[in-house]
Amino acid sequence: MGEFNIKKFNGIFYVVSVLILLFLVFKISIYLLPFVFSLAIVAMVNPIIKFIKNKLKIDNNVVKILVLLIFYLTIGALIVWAIVSIIIEGYKFSLYILDNQNIVLSEVKKFLASINSEYIPKSMGEYITSLLERIVSFVSKYVLNTISIILSIIKRVPNILIFIIIMIISSFIIISDENEIEEFLKKQVPSSWLKKYKEIKEGVLNVLVVYIKAQIKLILLCFVELFIGFSIINLITHDIEYILLYAFVICIVDALPLVGAVAVMVPWSIISFINSNYLFGTLILVLSFMIWATRQILEPKLISGGAKMHPLVALIAIYLGMRFFGLIGVLIGPIILSILKIVFYEEIKYGFVKFLVGDNS
Repeated sequence: MGEFNIKKFNGIFYVVSVLILLFLVFKISIYLLPFVFSLAIVAMVNPIIKFIKNKLKIDNNVVKILVLLIFYLTIGALIVWAIVSIIIEGYKFSLYILDNQNIVLSEVKKFLASINSEYIPKSMGEYITSLLERIVSFVSKYVLNTISIILSIIKRVPNILIFIIIMIISSFIIISDENEIEEFLKKQVPSSWLKKYKEIKEGVLNVLVVYIKAQIKLILLCFVELFIGFSIINLITHDIEYILLYAFVICIVDALPLVGAVAVMVPWSIISFINSNYLFGTLILVLSFMIWATRQILEPKLISGGAKMHPLVALIAIYLGMRFFGLIGVLIGPIILSILKIVFYEEIKYGFVKFLVGDNS
């Protein structure tokens, strides 16, 4: 019988310890989100501050505060506009759906009645009608839930405001006393930890920048596809009045995780079929499939290329992120993978499984 050697398990103990530590850091970060956000924002604006300082040859807190202030004013204005627009339009659309659900059902029944009974048996027609009634009922309940969600968000405005105020104040404090904070940390923790922290910070920022760039490219590509597609469809059917507006709105919706352009275009196609506009419905369906396929193929490649990951690894990270964290996991998954890659860089280079089992070959 071979002798038991605990040293063989040192690698496993090390990896488990690091993973537990990272898990605790993430858990604590949830309760300190305003400060985490402020650190991320400071890290984002720092390159702009350095660029301005190098160009103007000045080095003081006024530049830092001005850049941060402009950043908050710009982002704040865009967010407020987007939220207000979404709430107002979402509420109007919800009311429209609730008011017109009976009209939709009657149109569906007319559509089914207009089809020759030779092709669709009566029992199947009744089943389809019943199914559509259930779908409309489900949509109505979903809309009512959406209204209640909007109202609950409005009720949470005070908490959201406190979060934003703390985040803004802490970011101004951090950016003003950045050097002092850095010196304090240098005295408190080992230099190897600080080095690893800087690598992780750069890695996370890189993933964020890559993700934003990828989304911008995909949105622009989607807009071009929609604009050209709608223009061609309009030449054939003359059914699209506001090509530019529709292309803009749908390409923004396409950027939302698990939603995409199909969330708008497939229902649009179904409504066209119900209204006997088969050619238009088919063309919209084909265009929506093309946009969906383009995003599914390009998104992992764009993220993996910039973040220096294999496309398959990036896809796994996105999938696992969504499974554990929901929609935001599309971004969190690659970030966590990037952190693990930096933390275990030497072990991966050596051979991760070899390191775990203590194989020195």
